[in-house]
Amino acid sequence: DFNSSIDDLPDSIVSISLYYRFQQSINKLPSNLINFKLGSSYPHPINCWPENIKTVDLCDNYHLVEGLPPYLEKLIIQYPDSFKSPLLNMPINLKYLEFGAVNINQLCAVLPPYLEILQIARLYINYFGEKLDYKDIPSTLKDIEVTKTLFAESE
Repeated sequence: DFNSSIDDLPDSIVSISLYYRFQQSINKLPSNLINFKLGSSYPHPINCWPENIKTVDLCDNYHLVEGLPPYLEKLIIQYPDSFKSPLLNMPINLKYLEFGAVNINQLCAVLPPYLEILQIARLYINYFGEKLDYKDIPSTLKDIEVTKTLFAESE
């Protein structure tokens, strides 16, 4: 139930995990922060990412993707309805991207050029036989894991 400001945390902090009751604005993060995990339904933008940040777990806060730094390497978005929203451009240097849900026809257009690992819990398709457009898949991609494929209307 933590819901206090984190703006004055010491720079020695390298990992922060906040949960769903945290609703305070974030105006400053520790300069040595490497890993950041946010709980669901966070209402504020975050525009103070430190240069050392490598991994961000946004939970269902899909609206925060646009403000992520280009040097981020790992992004997790467990947003159950992301297949209903247009996908935003991902940070260009991402190597690992994990979606809770995504629509197949939105996916390839936003894959970063250096992506190595793509994990998708639920991949939605609009009609039987719809496939990924492989020409848009980065040549650096080494591993794709799709747990479940569903028709977009099925949930």
